[in-house]
Amino acid sequence: MKVLQLFNNWKWTGPAEYAVNLSSLLSKNGIETVFACGRPPDEARESLVTIASERGLPPVTDFVLTKHLRLWRNFSDCRGLIKFINEKNFSIIHTHLTNGHLVGGLAARNSNPRPVVIRTCYETDGGGLRDRFLYNYLTDGIIAAAKMTREAITRKCGFPPEKVRFIPAAIDVDRFDPRKSFRNNRDQWKIDPDAPVVGIVARVQERRRFNIFLEGIAEAVKRLPRLRVMIIGRGTRIKELAVDPVTKMGLDKHFIFTGYQKEDYLQTLNCMDMKVFLVPGSDESCRAVREAMAMGKPVIVARRGMLPEIVDHNVNGLVIDDTPHNLAQAIIHLVENKELRETLGRNALKKAQTEFSLSEQVKKIIALYDNLCRKKRG
Repeated sequence: MKVLQLFNNWKWTGPAEYAVNLSSLLSKNGIETVFACGRPPDEARESLVTIASERGLPPVTDFVLTKHLRLWRNFSDCRGLIKFINEKNFSIIHTHLTNGHLVGGLAARNSNPRPVVIRTCYETDGGGLRDRFLYNYLTDGIIAAAKMTREAITRKCGFPPEKVRFIPAAIDVDRFDPRKSFRNNRDQWKIDPDAPVVGIVARVQERRRFNIFLEGIAEAVKRLPRLRVMIIGRGTRIKELAVDPVTKMGLDKHFIFTGYQKEDYLQTLNCMDMKVFLVPGSDESCRAVREAMAMGKPVIVARRGMLPEIVDHNVNGLVIDDTPHNLAQAIIHLVENKELRETLGRNALKKAQTEFSLSEQVKKIIALYDNLCRKKRG
């Protein structure tokens, strides 16, 4: 078995990390795997290529592999991939994004012998003409990262349910395991050791409903004057959407803007007593939620997208209708109920270890590969 993992983007995102981790583990499990991704622009300071290389998985960048439809570039990639697939004799093409599915599926269809085509879907599918074409003509099997995604693909696109396998997106749970007793860096951020801390890890964008988050905090601090709030992330509009509103609301003493964290990410995340996540990102993988749970942190999430699938209300976190008042009450409830907070955290860790584990995920994916290859041969 020989697998080509095809990722049509150069940016480091949740699905990109998933694809890199999967490729690495497949190789460690004896599956010959090649990882190909988009070429970053020369001015990019950080990219999927650099991070994958740092992790011992230097990718193939012989193709353009753009995230979005670009007819001439797609045509060029398709021709190049047909030659590449035939030369390397791949038995499986595993795609991760829509445009990669189109390019990889068309290339596989015109290769000889024709490899199996698999797609991992992270987000709820719209079921348009393009989607129905991709699934019904260029796909042998689908991995859905959420149950709602699986239902949408089968219902809206008419794809056979038996060809769609629900396998939750996985993370490196060992990296976040709190039993390793890694420190927090509250001292760096000038946070008192016993101060309650709530945080959010997200790119600062308007669609992430930061206005709701800030208004909820403004209400919560009336009851919790020692509450500290960490915003971990960056964004071109962070000043407009977060920094300036915090100042106008008189909340400066409560907020810490850490910016993007890489080297100290674990130590910064470990400063939190709880995490908030209101809107899935554009890829809907909700990686930051899974990471917090793997660290044993309870998460307050909105009833949006796959979030209620990841967090079980009053079991390993809280699921709310995301109004400022509801968010404030959820934060207050967890701060004032330490025993509940610790119970939810332990349950979050347990779920992460059992359901988001890379090692368990790769076993399921190898079994799926074997099954689809047998069907192809038969």
